[in-house]
Amino acid sequence: MKKKGIRALLATFCVVLIIAAACAGPAAAPPTTAPEAPSTAPSAPSTAPSAPSEAPSPAAPAEYPLGKPVVRVGGQDISTGLLADYGWMMKAGSELAVEEINASGGILGSTVEMKFMDSEWNPEVGLRNSEYMVHDWGADFLYGFSADAVPEAIIPHLEELDVLLMQCHSADTRLTEELVYEKGYKNYFRLSVPEYQDAILPALYFAKNRPDIKTYALLDAWEYGRTCGVIFDDVMKKYNPEAEKVAEVEFPYGHAAFGPELATLTAAKPDAIFTTAPGGMGISALRQAVMMGLFQEDWFKLWYHCMGGALDVGEAIGQDLAWGSIPEGKLWASSRYQWNQSDREANVKFVNAFYDRFGRYPTYTAATGYTAIMLFKKAVEEAGTLDTDQLIAALEDMEVYDMPLGMEGENCGHAPLWIRGADHQGCYTTPLGMYVYDPEVTHQCGILTNFSDIPWCEYYRNPPDYANP
Repeated sequence: MKKKGIRALLATFCVVLIIAAACAGPAAAPPTTAPEAPSTAPSAPSTAPSAPSEAPSPAAPAEYPLGKPVVRVGGQDISTGLLADYGWMMKAGSELAVEEINASGGILGSTVEMKFMDSEWNPEVGLRNSEYMVHDWGADFLYGFSADAVPEAIIPHLEELDVLLMQCHSADTRLTEELVYEKGYKNYFRLSVPEYQDAILPALYFAKNRPDIKTYALLDAWEYGRTCGVIFDDVMKKYNPEAEKVAEVEFPYGHAAFGPELATLTAAKPDAIFTTAPGGMGISALRQAVMMGLFQEDWFKLWYHCMGGALDVGEAIGQDLAWGSIPEGKLWASSRYQWNQSDREANVKFVNAFYDRFGRYPTYTAATGYTAIMLFKKAVEEAGTLDTDQLIAALEDMEVYDMPLGMEGENCGHAPLWIRGADHQGCYTTPLGMYVYDPEVTHQCGILTNFSDIPWCEYYRNPPDYANP
């Protein structure tokens, strides 16, 4: 009995040891030799310890310096109706820019994504679209607009949206002269030349170069045209005091039947008619003037069309020029950019790329849409961030040499394109010229030639007083 009791105790003890060993894990093998002391202090780890699996990878900031793989740019313009080509061209130009940027690695490694919406020429729609693109879609930059009333409604909200807006097609001088310079809305930039080109440039040019223009009439496009007419009169009287305005009529947005207006103007038999009719409205007015036989009248010397250098106008009247329905020398126009205005490398490259991509020559909304996206890229790369205040600082007084806007020659001491810091106005020389049909250049449309050589600083208004030249 005694031996059996001892055996039972030993068995129980062994079981306990086995259980304890199992709980403690496998025992380390004893070292064959004593461990050597380290010859030097332990080195620091070459990289920081790995973050938990649910945290962002530590490699992401190096891969995407802007903190995200995609940067978004949101554009708007009118895409239906008589001015739809403005929107098509702007979308095409900005699309080309996005494609070129992404093909070259994006913006600091981040891919650019673009969304383009129809502003419907409606301030409420434009503001609603802007809020959607920033809050819901995540836009980092806004651009676009041919209707000044639309950005005017958006500008007071830009600081709250914490985003920049660069307008690509604009005429109303108040947006930069008053809203930016006087009231301090710094999130807005205007790329295109405003009413300085529509009113001051032709008044200077024709007053100095066509003293035979003794009488003129104005065909005004709503408030915009009326404002241009006032400025044109002021400058014309200053430089050609013998010239007299003999008639003026105004038409509303969306107008297409110009018979009554043209009858009123031609009844006064002016030497010249100056019009601010844009896009499809301008084409309608011009075509109806041709059908009335105005250009065949001996007393009629010229029709000047603000923004008539747009490609849709050139396409519409190409055959009239070819057939002589519009005699050479009687149709003049200006443009916020003209595709054949310059042999500068940047412009030739843009025109060729646009034509290869879309099969049309670019008009000014294409050039400014393209340039707006490229300037956003430049600003981000200079600032190294998407922070709005730092982007504003990068854009102010930016000198731009490699964009299609601007011409050779005298650029008033600046690059072909200069973003004026005081009021965020894009400053560049834009031409006016005479329409011709030249099949050796293109069968597609009439083209402007005989470009004016007046540098921008002679017809732009400047802070602080913004007086007419």
